[in-house]
Amino acid sequence: MPCGTGWTPRTRRWRSKVAGRADWGAIAHTQRVWTSDNTAAVDRLCIQGQAWHVLSPEVTGCHISASLNWLDKRETSLDFRAAIVLFGHLGLELDPLHLDAGERDQLRQWVALHKRLRPVLHAGVALFGEDSATRVNRGVTRHDGGTGIYLVAQRDWPSVRLPAPACLPGLAPKTRYRVTVPAPQHIQTRRPSAVQETLLREGLVMDGAILSEVGVFLPQMPPQSALVPECQALWRDMGNDDAGI
Repeated sequence: MPCGTGWTPRTRRWRSKVAGRADWGAIAHTQRVWTSDNTAAVDRLCIQGQAWHVLSPEVTGCHISASLNWLDKRETSLDFRAAIVLFGHLGLELDPLHLDAGERDQLRQWVALHKRLRPVLHAGVALFGEDSATRVNRGVTRHDGGTGIYLVAQRDWPSVRLPAPACLPGLAPKTRYRVTVPAPQHIQTRRPSAVQETLLREGLVMDGAILSEVGVFLPQMPPQSALVPECQALWRDMGNDDAGI
């Protein structure tokens, strides 16, 4: 057993105790790698992003933590904390009894969303968009490009008034997609355009080439907020042959 690591047979989880190291030889015998005891949502953006370069999202343990977080004492919204960890091996690190009725219902909806998206999140292709100093952009697509699920997370205020559009990689260029922001997501935006309001309310239909290469202008997002856009192919619009799928 490598120095500084521990094996927990009951849960079949490989725990990394030093420097986030995980023995690849253990992956064949476990369903989960716990990347860090740091569950602060802002820090998890970096921790999980680095881990997903070498580990599949489905084996990286990701917990919805409490607010205030036990480590950094930072208060963040439930939507932000849930969106950050939605893509991994989801767990809860909070006491639902300490939530009010609205928050418990919100948490229930996030867990239901994870279960609905899990067949793609845990069997797809992990992709990384263009990050900036203030924004993180990554996602998972089906192998055939038929579905894409993305995380666009705002760490801090952008350095420019109008942030660049968020490119959603891995989609079939000749396929048309319906882009939605599935419930229970709710974000406070500043003066969204009519198109952005439509995206948040009912979704937009866009070509895969536009989404991947040009991107979609998302509403201006405040620090420590996130959106999870879902892209579903509209087969009837283009046909399987044109979609290249």
